[in-house]
Amino acid sequence: MFVWWASLPLAIWRADRYFRYRRRAQTLPYLVDATYVAPMLELRWFASPGGKPFHFVEGQYVRLASPAVSSQEWHPFAVSSPSEAEYVTVHVRVQADPDTWTHRLKDEIFNRLADGDGDGRGKTRRAPPPTRCGRS
Repeated sequence: MFVWWASLPLAIWRADRYFRYRRRAQTLPYLVDATYVAPMLELRWFASPGGKPFHFVEGQYVRLASPAVSSQEWHPFAVSSPSEAEYVTVHVRVQADPDTWTHRLKDEIFNRLADGDGDGRGKTRRAPPPTRCGRS
């Protein structure tokens, strides 16, 4: 009886793991810009990386992961740029606790990015990406 009761949740979990594994093989867009004005982190990447269009609609969820922060954690964030925009933009609210995933993500991005402080409103830097993304 337990096998019948547990089979559907286990099948759903297995399908999720399979699709996560397949997403890892995808070519991922590069992070173009990161701006931090406490407590918001704005992440931006080209909507057409390498000529392949990244179709999105404002409000659609994108799952982000940073292997340098955590190899197994993916977090959903809403796309905050309009679908006609040149860039895909996601805003992440950074938690104050330094042990949280969002705080470690911010630290990792700004530790890897080239120097330069932007316009004075907050930290703005450009460089290669430490993040990966997949559409939900």
